[in-house]
Amino acid sequence: MTYPDFCTNLYERLLAGLAGIEKESANPVQRAQRSSDLARAVVNELEVLLHDHAFADGREESIFYKEFRPGFYAQLLYFDRVYQLELDWPSGNRTAQRDHLERELTRLTAFFRDHAFIRKYMRSGGDYLDERLFFRSGERAGYLYQLYNECSNPGTPSNYGDVVAQLRAGELLEEYLLAALAELEPGTFERGFRRKLMWTDSKAGLIELAYGLHAAGVINEGGAELNEIVEALEWIFQVRLRNYPRTFQEILARKTGYTNFLDKVRKELLLRIQQIEEKHIR
Repeated sequence: MTYPDFCTNLYERLLAGLAGIEKESANPVQRAQRSSDLARAVVNELEVLLHDHAFADGREESIFYKEFRPGFYAQLLYFDRVYQLELDWPSGNRTAQRDHLERELTRLTAFFRDHAFIRKYMRSGGDYLDERLFFRSGERAGYLYQLYNECSNPGTPSNYGDVVAQLRAGELLEEYLLAALAELEPGTFERGFRRKLMWTDSKAGLIELAYGLHAAGVINEGGAELNEIVEALEWIFQVRLRNYPRTFQEILARKTGYTNFLDKVRKELLLRIQQIEEKHIR
């Protein structure tokens, strides 16, 4: 098995394991701890592969450190941080809970600002600096570093794959924080008109719809942010979509297709149109 296939299969196994923990563990502290433990075990498997693997050239090496490795470490860093936040969760006082989340969000925003260059580079899809930014460093760092920490010692060349892992973890954490803050808003589901619409399909289906609407740019002339679309769907259908970026990662790992729900909607709509046409022809 080639190392890309090994990494892909290992990552799919990680996501499947995390999804199982999400369903089995109601306690948020225990859920985060179990998820962190699983991610750490999988990361160790990845490091064993890395120790024994000789890259064919600099391009192969940079792809591994830019694309493959950060995904694993992002999950670990994310759940490590969520575990600490849940462990330190203030009890009883809604204001204290909101302050707890907003302090973390402020810290995360500063982290994104400090690493604006590499974040823009990744978002641009560029590769002209890959071999200078992503390579095997002399030390086995990875999960030894916590989110927000520096990823190299003074005088040591930086493997920016570690920074990418932290940025990806930070993006997951940002969604967790925003969703948790939304849950603290009084009367989130009670304000406005009385809704009688409840989502009765899978949450993954609604997340597919949210990403589809965002990608198509059909709301506010394309100006609506993904989290705004998710929040609107949550409000309309009285459902919570916490950690929806992780669910979307699971969707991308599906072997049955990326757009199962949207395909079903399209199929049912075409069937309805066919029935209407047949009725009018008669």
